[in-house]
Amino acid sequence: MHLRQLLSLLGALTLLVTTVNAQTTYTVSSSADSGASTLRDAVSQAAPGDTIQFSGPLTITLLAPIPVTTDNLIIDACQGDVVLLASGLFAGLELDGVTGCEVRGLRMTGFDPALRLFNGANLNTFGGTAPCDRIEIQDGGDGILIEGWGTTGNVFLNIEVRDNQDEGIYLSSGASYNKFGDGTPAGAVFSHGNGLNGVKLECLVAFLGFTEGNEFLGCLIGTDLTGSAASGNGLAGALLEGVCVRDNLFSDCVLSGNGAEGISIKNQARMNLVEGCRIGTDQSASAAIPNMLNGVLLDCGASDNVFEANVLGGNSGYGVAVVDSACYRNEFKGNVIGLDASLSNALPNSAGGVLVSGSLNRFGGVVPGEGNYICANAGWGVEVRESVAGPSAYYNQFLGNTIGMSGLGNSSGGVFLNSGAVENFVGGPPMPFGGMPGNNILSNGGPGVLVENALIGASYGNQILTNSISDNAGLGIELGGAANCQIPPPLITGADSTAGVSGYATGPGFTMNFPCRIQVFRDSDDEGLEFLGEAWVTTDYGFFNIPATSLVAGDRVTATQTALYGCSTMEPHTSPFSTPMTATSVGALDCFCVPLVAPCSNDDPNAGCENSTGSGATLKAHGSTSVNRDDLTLSAEQLPKNSFAMLLGSRAQRNVPFQDGRLCVGGSGLRIFRFKVLNSGEWGATVYGDGLVARSQLFNPLGRINMGDTWYFQTFYRDSSGPCASGGNLTNNVEIAFTP
Repeated sequence: MHLRQLLSLLGALTLLVTTVNAQTTYTVSSSADSGASTLRDAVSQAAPGDTIQFSGPLTITLLAPIPVTTDNLIIDACQGDVVLLASGLFAGLELDGVTGCEVRGLRMTGFDPALRLFNGANLNTFGGTAPCDRIEIQDGGDGILIEGWGTTGNVFLNIEVRDNQDEGIYLSSGASYNKFGDGTPAGAVFSHGNGLNGVKLECLVAFLGFTEGNEFLGCLIGTDLTGSAASGNGLAGALLEGVCVRDNLFSDCVLSGNGAEGISIKNQARMNLVEGCRIGTDQSASAAIPNMLNGVLLDCGASDNVFEANVLGGNSGYGVAVVDSACYRNEFKGNVIGLDASLSNALPNSAGGVLVSGSLNRFGGVVPGEGNYICANAGWGVEVRESVAGPSAYYNQFLGNTIGMSGLGNSSGGVFLNSGAVENFVGGPPMPFGGMPGNNILSNGGPGVLVENALIGASYGNQILTNSISDNAGLGIELGGAANCQIPPPLITGADSTAGVSGYATGPGFTMNFPCRIQVFRDSDDEGLEFLGEAWVTTDYGFFNIPATSLVAGDRVTATQTALYGCSTMEPHTSPFSTPMTATSVGALDCFCVPLVAPCSNDDPNAGCENSTGSGATLKAHGSTSVNRDDLTLSAEQLPKNSFAMLLGSRAQRNVPFQDGRLCVGGSGLRIFRFKVLNSGEWGATVYGDGLVARSQLFNPLGRINMGDTWYFQTFYRDSSGPCASGGNLTNNVEIAFTP
């Protein structure tokens, strides 16, 4: 090192030591506003690095604000109970562009605001983690105000802001990267009982500075100091509004007991993160402390915000309400909405779990743990509908969520896609087609999923894929009005572990390179508890077969189809679940049309006599032979399209010519009973579903199916262009011996 450099360094060190040694401690002993030994006098005389302390307990009445313009000033009131009182509604301490100041231990009453930071005041610290460091701010206008470009990096620890007329903590344009609380009980910041919002983050115009990067860690906003009882702010717990309010964080906070929402984000505020908070509950997330409106409100273009791992329960409105069509791309991951933290007890939100009128929002995700629990809410678990202004709510995704659990269902139903819900996804395609998980929609008090035009706008193009839907009080999937263009369910005509699940798509619309997606499910009832697989049908009314080697005797299967259908829209819609079929082949098939008995050489040795399709029609049975279960299903295939097909049954059999086929039921003085007439549709098949035993009870005693009876079933159908030109034909028959 050169001598000149060494001398320069030694000079700097000498100056530093001199500066440190020159620091002064001022002691305030007067309760007057100004003059010797007063706080105002000490602040005006202090140099950078000086400390102001107090001789003991003092109550100081100020007649005007005290400006703090000296960097690195320490105001330490830990020596005693020091109270600052305002003689009028004006600011208390005004930190104007200063850096590195510390303030602790004060009680401030009646100011507006008590602490004002502006003009680039930065890196100042208020309060501390020791008990005597606490700053109490009460009974004024605003409690804390931070504003102006560059007013950044200030830290607030162990602060209580209560019972002020206006905002508790107010961050305006330019307030950035300030920190409230440190995530520990000792450093917690409290804001409660204030007339307006507990916390307000606002950005009026961007050129005044962004309100961004501020952190609220472990704060209690709207409860008492224990976090176990309400001490609400008059409006929201936290309000974030303005296009340049962004990238702010609320973590591990309690936002409960407030007069409006727990947290409200609006006016294009974006990219804010709320994680690990309790919103509408106590600090332990075990009991309700309701916010008087919604737990979370997103309105007026609030977009790209993220809510993760929060508990939202007990609120008087919805747990989450996204109410504006311009609210885009908000994400909700791993939240608990309507339950306590243990997921065992109900903390219902009174209006419902989730309301969405925005677009492109995502609830859940593709990664394990991102799904939300939306359970036990009054109303619907999820409702998607148009906003008040009318625009549709579209492209919202619900992936991997639990919407209702056993004993903890949502009272009105699982998911309601109401008027204006367009092109939303409840679940998604499985691997390898995107790998988006379905939802568990269970045990709700109404339909699992209802799509209905209950208000004004149409609801269409909604896809309901790969979900587990079961044990709901209503249908698994229900379409009301013209919703989802009333796409019908597919037709299952066969199911067992060897042949798989087979049937037909039942609607047109597979043109324009949009094939039909068939999904098959297993459930003990008529919904879709377990997804088994899917297939694509690429032609109108096409046949499908889905391998299902896990099926065992007695399993019940249903299916949905998702395709363009029935109306002018170009979006695929999902149908309700199909009529269920029990995956067990039963009965003895007989009366095939062998060459020797075919009426006009129209034989088919494996079916009824050949018809206008070029083959014979078949009848087969699935389910059980139990009278008590009454789940026998008979399916007829290879019928002419759009023909009337009548199921016939008798306790006797025969084999005689009849029109183009062979009549194989009746005879021996026993009559034939007509069970049901269906249309074979464009797919040329019919399924006579559950309830044959119950239907037979409408017949005279000889037509009633009883345990121990043996019955023979056959389908007669119209065929106007059959080979024998008689106008009708028949399937083979099936023999069923009924058991208890």
